[in-house]
Amino acid sequence: MTNLFNFITQLNLALKAQGREIIAPERLNFSAITEGAFPIREIPTTAFNKLDIQTAIELYTPIFQLFLTDNDFWRSVNSLQLDETMALYVGKILNDPLPVMLVNNRHPLVPHSTLKAGFRLVLHGLATEMLHRYLVLLKQKQASSLSLEEDIAGVKG
Repeated sequence: MTNLFNFITQLNLALKAQGREIIAPERLNFSAITEGAFPIREIPTTAFNKLDIQTAIELYTPIFQLFLTDNDFWRSVNSLQLDETMALYVGKILNDPLPVMLVNNRHPLVPHSTLKAGFRLVLHGLATEMLHRYLVLLKQKQASSLSLEEDIAGVKG
């Protein structure tokens, strides 16, 4: 997570130093956006599989802290606050405010305590899933308009 924080910080400093900002390109490349069902295995029913994800994370967080430096732990806990920053970037690239509206882990400058980390992680997952679905729809829309443009070009040619 430290690498992601450092990347965002360095990106913003470099953009500011160059007097640039993130803008929407003329044409988006959606080739990295996957479509279709994800292979999800059946969850085994074992003695250790009795807790929901939120409860497991709440129990895990204090133990997790013991294995990190204080700085790394707080950066990790507050990493969910990057959702809005990333949504802002995606919104600028898409030239569309919708990605920001999908985020519920607000605001990047207002850190939360370690309580309810499980709930915030589930919100993070939900926002990620909704953004992925939106990108898939944009990819499909772009592909269908390409086909239409190619059909029109074929008729004219």
